[in-house]
Amino acid sequence: LLGYLLIRILLHYKNAGTEKLQKGLWFLLGTVSVVLVYGIFGQELGGLLQNLETVQKGNTGIELSDGFITFSNLTPNIIVVFLARRLLAAMKEDLYQEESVKLAEKLSHFCVWTLASTIGLGAVFNLLQLFFQSSLYQIEYVVAVPVFSLAFVLAVLLFAKYIREMQRLKEDNDLFI
Repeated sequence: LLGYLLIRILLHYKNAGTEKLQKGLWFLLGTVSVVLVYGIFGQELGGLLQNLETVQKGNTGIELSDGFITFSNLTPNIIVVFLARRLLAAMKEDLYQEESVKLAEKLSHFCVWTLASTIGLGAVFNLLQLFFQSSLYQIEYVVAVPVFSLAFVLAVLLFAKYIREMQRLKEDNDLFI
């Protein structure tokens, strides 16, 4: 049923205009932000705190990496969603204004930072396990290759460059008129 509903929504937006797509993306980003807030504060924070408590009691039979890595991955994503919503609102107002360009660049830089920090946190977690392996009962090395996140970051960087270039072209056209 959910699959059918999603296909119907996709077909609905397939030939939609810019305004309709912006409204759909606004709604989708709002839904994602609600899910992320619930995921962070309703699910992962409790699991992380429970895992940390178990570690303090003796490190028996838990997988600490699940809570730590998931919590560290979800937290910056909500900021990305809020920045994307701000960019969408600015673009709806005027695509060529300086605020739209600055927000697109801010979003692209934050996405790069988020991806780099996520990869870095995974590496730090693995190094900590390596250094403290003699006192740990369970070790789980995680090597994540975020292909989709990398593709998204590259798309956002490209999008920011396109917006900047479109703004320059509009300024040049306005000079001729």
